[in-house]
Amino acid sequence: MQQATDNEYELIKNVSRKKYKIKYILPEINLSKDKFIIHKNKIVWALVSIKGIGIKAAIEIVKEQPFDSFEDFFTRVNKRVINIRVMKILIISNAFRKFGGRNKISRLYAMLRKDKERLKMTKEEWSFEASQIMPYNKQSVRELFPDKMGSVINFEEFTEKDIGERVVIAGIIDYYRELQSKRGMMIIMKITNIGESYSVVCWNDYFNKIKDKGMKLGIGMPIKVSGHKNLSNRDEEQITLGKESSAYIKILK
Repeated sequence: MQQATDNEYELIKNVSRKKYKIKYILPEINLSKDKFIIHKNKIVWALVSIKGIGIKAAIEIVKEQPFDSFEDFFTRVNKRVINIRVMKILIISNAFRKFGGRNKISRLYAMLRKDKERLKMTKEEWSFEASQIMPYNKQSVRELFPDKMGSVINFEEFTEKDIGERVVIAGIIDYYRELQSKRGMMIIMKITNIGESYSVVCWNDYFNKIKDKGMKLGIGMPIKVSGHKNLSNRDEEQITLGKESSAYIKILK
């Protein structure tokens, strides 16, 4: 597991949990070390398994363990090693959960640093950010935003739809490009959700709607898309959005 890639982390976790009933403890500030360990018959994920936490930061944390509180952690660790970037990642990963929720810890950190700005997000937004730095803890968009999945179909249902039918899908923007075409400006996107991938094209009519609304889209954003199933010039299935009233893109929050 020490040498596993992001995709392998997720595969190892899912197979071992389902087939061998192995249980895990996600990174925790007092339990996790610089390597994977066993604690009470459970595998504790290493600090270095979090994207952005290097071996130096992990060793610094392990050297000072255990911590009695977040304030104790803040006081004792070397700020040159455990800098603002590392702290932000640790908060997002929920490694301080023993001492309180992420919004509480973020507020405490800002107070201790005498900083007016702090991270503040909803539970769904925290979970989404965590899934980006802990690939083995990825959740689908349906799991992250269950109350906003009305009418959303899965990939199997999408493939069964006829050309021209309206479809509603959800996922993360994995590719984003604005370009000039004969019809005017357009957007090409690739939307992914665990095990699913959709090509989305916004024609000039909908491109103008996006710009008029001041909506800013980009890679990494979770969105919900309503459009029509069509075929590209290469006969590949895609979702298109034009001037039809049923077309929309919603950024999930």
